[in-house]
Amino acid sequence: MVRYAENTVETALEHLGFAVSGARVGKVVDLEVASDDAAEARAQVEKMCEQLLANPLMESYEIEIHG
Repeated sequence: MVRYAENTVETALEHLGFAVSGARVGKVVDLEVASDDAAEARAQVEKMCEQLLANPLMESYEIEIHG
């Protein structure tokens, strides 16, 4: 069931124009974003959260960049 959710998240983000892979969904959403620029990666993930991943009425989120 979890892999289905991960595939759904990846597909939905791709339909919104984001290139992601390795999505892992649970209490935390973990994504791999291909970018050489940390600021660009953060901006992309922020848009993903605003458009799909987070409901600001019920959830909060924070973004961590690794690598």
